[in-house]
Amino acid sequence: MQPTAVHFGAGNIGRGFLGQVYYESGMKTIFVDIMQPVVDALRQRGRYEIHIADANPRTVTVEHVSAVHASDTEAVAEALAEAAIASTAVGAGALPRLAPLLAAGVRKRFADPAAPPLNVILAENLMHAAAFLRDETRAYLPPAFYGVLEDKVGFVEASIGRMVPEAQRGADEDVLRVTVEAYCE
Repeated sequence: MQPTAVHFGAGNIGRGFLGQVYYESGMKTIFVDIMQPVVDALRQRGRYEIHIADANPRTVTVEHVSAVHASDTEAVAEALAEAAIASTAVGAGALPRLAPLLAAGVRKRFADPAAPPLNVILAENLMHAAAFLRDETRAYLPPAFYGVLEDKVGFVEASIGRMVPEAQRGADEDVLRVTVEAYCE
């Protein structure tokens, strides 16, 4: 069975960096997003293209993707219960909105005490994002899950190095189009 990554935020960094990393690592990616047209397109196509802008422009196709709308708490919880890893790239201001979704996933996953740990990579521009999101998530959990949150859920801060140039988007352009520079760390 192909391992699954759950990624919150199907924007430029989500699709243009983390989705590619997961795909190239042999994983399926389930994006969680609030933009219904993006969610629908990812579900329908199961793939998208990344246009790499450099001296030798090229296109990379990322496959084995799907999406869940962030308003579907049960579907997000189910995805997190089965995920090998999770990550975020939503912007610091949106992190508090992830907490109830993560809490639902923690409750579902760790209803089975033998469930494996879950790491959540935070690709956010926020100092101490890990402690912040852990505290926010705890607020949505019953006390019986506090120990599980501390012992079995890792919140890992990451620094992403991928440039996304400003692009002029036409009205008829593909909603999944993402253009990035070749630099990728």
